[in-house]
Amino acid sequence: MIVNEDFIWLHMPRTGGTSTTSAIRNWLLSCSAYPTLSKVQVDSDESNLKHDNLLTREMRVGPRPKSARICMNMRSLDSWLISNWKWANVQGFKVPLKRYQQGEFFSWKLGQWCAADWWLKYMEWENITDFFWLDNLEADWSKFLLELYPEAPQIQMNRLNDLGKSPMAPLFEGARERNPIWTALQERLSPPAAS
Repeated sequence: MIVNEDFIWLHMPRTGGTSTTSAIRNWLLSCSAYPTLSKVQVDSDESNLKHDNLLTREMRVGPRPKSARICMNMRSLDSWLISNWKWANVQGFKVPLKRYQQGEFFSWKLGQWCAADWWLKYMEWENITDFFWLDNLEADWSKFLLELYPEAPQIQMNRLNDLGKSPMAPLFEGARERNPIWTALQERLSPPAAS
């Protein structure tokens, strides 16, 4: 999570979050023209708190700036599910790919299988003002930061160029219906396919 008086960025897992926080840390070093940016709180990549939602964070550290825009990275449902499955396997968990292809993931927070929409509900997606699409992160973040800080340098997110383009396993019938929030957001947010 990244918090300051102008924006709060929620770190949903498997959406380029660690690379985003790294890019924001580097960008902040070049923003001396904006004294308020010296107060930005960027969670440690090693902290489990980085995946807090707003309510949990407020209970930990107090109220958030009410005028702040709320933002979050997003990626396609199939890409997120497969990335989540790959992460679980790298961590040594033997989770069946088939469950992910059905639109579910195993929640280590809850100790059970959940629809991917669980993360959007946990992050209170309806309160988010700005979504950044994984395949377009640098452009989305650049536009967003330029609106807030017109004199600041452009953010560099070179490590993110291919994050959303990992090989996919096809989703099974019903996976999108199991995740209606994600499916609707994806239809609204994803850039049109190149022809």
